[in-house]
Amino acid sequence: MTPTILVEQVSGVLPAPWWFVQFFKVLGFTLHAVLMHLWYAGLVWAMYLAVRGSPTGREAAGRLMRQMPILVALGINLGIVPLLFLQVAYAKVFYPATIYMAWFWLGIVVLLIPAYYGVYIYSFGLRGFADAQASAKANQPSLNAAAAKPAPAPGNPESAAGNPDPVRGHPESASGNPEPASGRPDLRPAIPSGGQNEPANLGGPAGLLRPMPAWRLAAGWGSAILFLLIGFFFVNGLTLMTRQELFVQEKWEAVWGAHSLAGAALGTGLNLADPRLVPRWLMFFSLAWTTLVVWLVVDTAWRAARPSETYQFWVARTAWKLYLAGAAGFALFGSWYLHSWSAEVRAAMFSWPVGVLTVLTAVSPGPVWLGLAWSARQGRPPARALASLLALGQLAVLALNATSRQVVQNLEVGRFFAVSQQPQTVQWSPLVVFLLLFVVGAVVLGWMLSQLWRYRDQSYQFG
Repeated sequence: MTPTILVEQVSGVLPAPWWFVQFFKVLGFTLHAVLMHLWYAGLVWAMYLAVRGSPTGREAAGRLMRQMPILVALGINLGIVPLLFLQVAYAKVFYPATIYMAWFWLGIVVLLIPAYYGVYIYSFGLRGFADAQASAKANQPSLNAAAAKPAPAPGNPESAAGNPDPVRGHPESASGNPEPASGRPDLRPAIPSGGQNEPANLGGPAGLLRPMPAWRLAAGWGSAILFLLIGFFFVNGLTLMTRQELFVQEKWEAVWGAHSLAGAALGTGLNLADPRLVPRWLMFFSLAWTTLVVWLVVDTAWRAARPSETYQFWVARTAWKLYLAGAAGFALFGSWYLHSWSAEVRAAMFSWPVGVLTVLTAVSPGPVWLGLAWSARQGRPPARALASLLALGQLAVLALNATSRQVVQNLEVGRFFAVSQQPQTVQWSPLVVFLLLFVVGAVVLGWMLSQLWRYRDQSYQFG
């Protein structure tokens, strides 16, 4: 029996032209990746800095995490577009693959809900922290005036325990945050001592703010881990779609045997034996890391309200190194992933003219890194013009990657399913409705982002 036996028995008609399906699938995935990368790699980065980072690093992490609920909401909605066209055009391989791993595939929704809640829990904790910080800064003049007041004479009622001095007698000052020699309250960011039992303080006036509660930190870490696991399940499903053995009767026993009962699929399979799985997952994480760095630069240039010199220097010094690490991972794991392709796919991807796309995809992070490195030599993060160019460059990186990814998928599926040769019966009325709603949605989304962009985040300014 040929590999096409399963897919040929399922009738399917494309409701839109093939080029239309491919275009919106790639476009939708590119837009989805812009935001999805920020939580895929950004959550791990931010939570690490929240615990082990410097005060400036915690400031950057806090800025990202305060935006994270909006980023997750928009990214999930943008992810509907490529998933919709995936189900429409690749239904003959998509559904068997997701049935094979049904419990894990359905588990994505189960994992997504607590991951989303965890982001909100942590982000709301930061917002409360920022409000307390703003209140503490607003009260700084009165505290300074109290500090400058002459000390009362012994026996004066003001020095009694019932009415302590507003600075020296502050209850937090007596518990490990003494007043500095200048007589002014210490408003520098508190640096965690690193003790295992001490919760992290994300910066702020020492002695006036409580550390981030451990349960909120746990919620943030939980979200980071859950989103990584969701990405791992997605990679499993997408590689299973192109796994020829899944559709060959002679190999059914080896592939389906342990995951079926009396001919019925149990939905307990994963694609762990596929040599493409791990390198593709790690390559995607590395690419997400580069997008995260570009966000850091763009956020500093466009959204930060009067960033301190210390913060700007930290961004300039750090961004090019972080991007280099992501680009190196993309090159390393991308090469590993390339060698996991079949000989036919590899030959097609390096043939003319597709080979040009392959090379451009491989080298596309280079110009963005050069821009970051040049800015670092100036000792300041990129200005708005350069930051905008870097953002467009990173968008091109993601678009090239999405296009190459689509070509590889078509080549791998094409070994047993002529996906581009499916019959087409264009349904114009739903097609027109989709285009109208897509345009309206894009306008609304653009307006929402413009409103967010106009808001200058003034939290975590210690300069």
